[in-house]
Amino acid sequence: MKKGFTLIELLSVIVILAVILLIAIPKINKRVLDGRQKSFLVTAKNVIRQLEYMGFDSNSEILSNVDLGDISTSNIILSESRAYIVNDEIYIDLAGSNDYDGMYICGVNASTKDANVQEEPCTNATP
Repeated sequence: MKKGFTLIELLSVIVILAVILLIAIPKINKRVLDGRQKSFLVTAKNVIRQLEYMGFDSNSEILSNVDLGDISTSNIILSESRAYIVNDEIYIDLAGSNDYDGMYICGVNASTKDANVQEEPCTNATP
């Protein structure tokens, strides 16, 4: 008598694994995207902290015109990002590149809790 698995048993295992993957992959992708968005929000808040430290006081300024000190800007398109003040509070609109390619975050201030990340550039309307 031969020992081993029949073709039906092997195919049923493959089908079960395929179903598990069909369920798991979208959830994993969503977690990765959520993580990238939260990381982008942290980057935005770091830029705000740096602007506060520098004493930023402009009504509206494109970030390529501002020295952000030691903040890494490799993931930000500075020429498409801006900072502005509303009610004595600094707000920024950021355009992402590299790790945040195609991501835009608009109207973020120091007290923003959740990332408002979108796929289209920010409008010039203030919050």
